[in-house]
Amino acid sequence: MSDAGSSGSERVHLVTFTAHDTDDARNWSTLKKVLVVAQVSLLTFTAGFGSPIFAPAELQLIERFRVNQATADSGLAVFVLGFSFGPLFCPMSEMYGRRLPFLISWPLLVVCTVPSAFSTSVPVIIVFRLFAGCFAACASNNGIGIITDMFDNSDVHARSKALAWLALTFCIGPCLALPVGFYVVAKAGPEFWVLRVFFFFTAALLPVVWLFPETHGPTILANRAKKMRKEGVIGARAAHEEHHVSWGQIIAVHILRPAKMLLREPIIQGSCIWMGIASAVVYLMFEVYPIIYLEQHGFSVAFTGLPFFSLVIGFVLGVGFLPILLKFVLPIPFPKFLQPSTVTSNSPEAIMKVSLIGCILMPISLFWMAWTSQPETHWAISAASGIPFAFSTLLVILTFVTYTSQTYSVYTNSASACNSFFRSIASAVLAIASHKIISSLGSNWGISLFGFLTFGLLPIPLIFLRYGQNMRAKSRFAQEASSIVEKTLEVASDNTSVERGDELEVEKRVSLTSSSEV
Repeated sequence: MSDAGSSGSERVHLVTFTAHDTDDARNWSTLKKVLVVAQVSLLTFTAGFGSPIFAPAELQLIERFRVNQATADSGLAVFVLGFSFGPLFCPMSEMYGRRLPFLISWPLLVVCTVPSAFSTSVPVIIVFRLFAGCFAACASNNGIGIITDMFDNSDVHARSKALAWLALTFCIGPCLALPVGFYVVAKAGPEFWVLRVFFFFTAALLPVVWLFPETHGPTILANRAKKMRKEGVIGARAAHEEHHVSWGQIIAVHILRPAKMLLREPIIQGSCIWMGIASAVVYLMFEVYPIIYLEQHGFSVAFTGLPFFSLVIGFVLGVGFLPILLKFVLPIPFPKFLQPSTVTSNSPEAIMKVSLIGCILMPISLFWMAWTSQPETHWAISAASGIPFAFSTLLVILTFVTYTSQTYSVYTNSASACNSFFRSIASAVLAIASHKIISSLGSNWGISLFGFLTFGLLPIPLIFLRYGQNMRAKSRFAQEASSIVEKTLEVASDNTSVERGDELEVEKRVSLTSSSEV
């Protein structure tokens, strides 16, 4: 704690972290950090698990209520659509800490799963699936902030492993939901026990939410200052308390800025297109696999979900091989008409070389699945295509996320909001349209359609590799973000006595100042 001056007769004591303060999440023991990563990964896994768990229930919905396929598909689509509201939880976590959004959203998620699991009204089921998706979005969007709170730039390796584990749990959650869901549908009778499984799952994790520690440094300091004031230190203040954020600033930073970036930034647009299509095709698979293996290959309902394990294998391999690819592919020189001499292995554009592997592998895997999906070909051959497909999906998403993060630095949350919104909308649309596409074109040409689409998107990573530097130089938001970083470093160098609590606020102060320009 340091003295920051006086206001009238009251002396202000600025509450900060000391160098080895155990309340600072970055100073926690390795065991505690691992436990927190495990907690947030479990919640993220469950959020992803809840989206496609409805796909097996579609069979029961059609049989019991005589609804059409599009109505049945909407139960999955609206949950994914709810994910698009995830960025709205970001300002809450920045203002009130990481823990409070979970304490609000997770109990509401549990409450919203009750009507969808026990109701006999289709509109009620669909509406509350939408609400459940909105509240599940907190877990799927706030995990990155929690990991960033615990691992700073001096611990990049540990932070990368934590982020990779978080990404893996979110990817495999939906894939494991399908084997569980189809088995429950086959064995548990006509009631919607598959949705009740999700209800019990979310309810069982309530203690995990209650035990979740606060990781947000400014919030921890604000709570410490409040406690000190109660104990008689009237002037105790945290930097977080001295800088109030108006709703106008929140709207500018978290809604208007992402919207303008999506409309004006070619890097955001290209990244959103690739990540949106990649995520949407994953949800296409959630609807197409049952058609291929249940209807065309004659699988029993209980075992229809087994081919989804190929996706799990692909995602695990993607996380495992990504560091190896980064090590060996980034230094490889490309022809000068693709890679300018100014683009080195340390340039943000260099990661597009790794992205290109995923972008090439995705259409190959889709054509592989499309033309081996018919009954005359053994089912294992088409199922094996899920391994390279999931591998390529993970490469595409992680490399484009990395590129946008390096490009927009302090505006990464705004870039992520664009990507999250676009991915959710694309996935929801394709979840509803998938059966119509396959019934009209067949599995051969229906899946090939997306093979051709992803093949047509191959120029995007090449354009970024060749012209990315020029795009960043001409980008208003990229240059503004770079300027903020420079100002932050200037503030830190001008005030070498700044302690940990003040450092957490420097970037925020400068960023909020720039929000008036948005």
